[in-house]
Amino acid sequence: RQWRELKAFLEEWTRDGEEGTFKGAVNRYGRLDEFEDKLEVKLRKLIRARLDQNALASQNPPVAVTWQEGSPFRGLETFEFKHAPVFFGRTAAIAQAIENLRRQTHESERRFLMVTGASGSGKSSLVRAGVLPMLVEPGVIEGIGLWRRAAMRPGDQADPFMAMADALLDSASLPEIASDGTSKGELAKMLHETPEQALGLVRGALAQAAALVHAEDRRVLQGKIEEFETTSKRLEILVPPQARLALLIDQFEEIFSDKVDPSVREHFFELIDVLSDGGRLFVIATMRSDFIPHCANFPKLLELTRGDGILQLGPPSAAELGQMIRQPAQAAGLLFEADPKTGETLDETLRDAAINQPTVLPLLGFCLQELYDRRMNERILTLEAYRALGGVEGALAGRAEAVFGSLSVE
Repeated sequence: RQWRELKAFLEEWTRDGEEGTFKGAVNRYGRLDEFEDKLEVKLRKLIRARLDQNALASQNPPVAVTWQEGSPFRGLETFEFKHAPVFFGRTAAIAQAIENLRRQTHESERRFLMVTGASGSGKSSLVRAGVLPMLVEPGVIEGIGLWRRAAMRPGDQADPFMAMADALLDSASLPEIASDGTSKGELAKMLHETPEQALGLVRGALAQAAALVHAEDRRVLQGKIEEFETTSKRLEILVPPQARLALLIDQFEEIFSDKVDPSVREHFFELIDVLSDGGRLFVIATMRSDFIPHCANFPKLLELTRGDGILQLGPPSAAELGQMIRQPAQAAGLLFEADPKTGETLDETLRDAAINQPTVLPLLGFCLQELYDRRMNERILTLEAYRALGGVEGALAGRAEAVFGSLSVE
């Protein structure tokens, strides 16, 4: 009955009865972010036609708060894995990154993606709070039942191999590597001198982690034998999950520093080549686009960044900027004040001020955090605070001047 009613609705409102073509109530889109943008813009327009924004703000209506960890904005800090619930505006880039990695799983053993973009374009936040949380969701990469993740920067320590070893042994990564007594120093040496052996350790640690999950699954299932007659049969077919490691090498350009010996650099590229070609690791790197020409001097790195191995992150569109501003605020139950004369809301003012400025994201993030710190009634981000800060560009400049003015002559 419902199906017949739905078809009748579609026939009446969207199709031309004679030709069977769509006549209205249709929106076309080519990419996921276009759909997201159209839905949000048109839905907001519909809601605004029915609600007065100022009245809405003054009444402090109840909202569904999904973020309760303080400010949903990061200021000048990077969005981390735990901030995925308030990371918005990069749907297209996240989808493209996942698609690049997914294609690699079907076409080769290589699992490598270099995300490049201008300084301040949000590469680190994209991978840490966007790509990684999506990648490790069940079913995103077919057949993977267990994910571990590690993150490092080549400049975290004087030796990039020691930095890598530190990341791999982290509790969220593969502490199982040390189960046979392997120390951080020994692992770093292995990563430097015998990367194939290091890959063997990673594979073994992933298998050990999968076996522990498998044992726990069997224990839980065994406890339900009295509830399900088929449990014994389920136990027989229950197999260990396939386990993978997502490894982020953030700010990859640090490996080109003059402080890094050329031979160390060559060995590091060889390590990345081995790790990303073993089928067990998904290696994702971020690098400033002005360092891309350096890749041409290193055959292994150049080969890794061909085709699906590279993703260029451009500046956000106006719609994406709007999502970066509005949606974290919505998640935290915040409201933007509206100008009583023009009706324009503060989020629109912020978006318009940020359009066509490729390096605006750090300034915008800082401004949003300052507005949060000066919010009214715990919930409303105000135009008064925005003007006092001097707008998007003035906020950081004002803070810098204040800090400078507080310093002694020395």
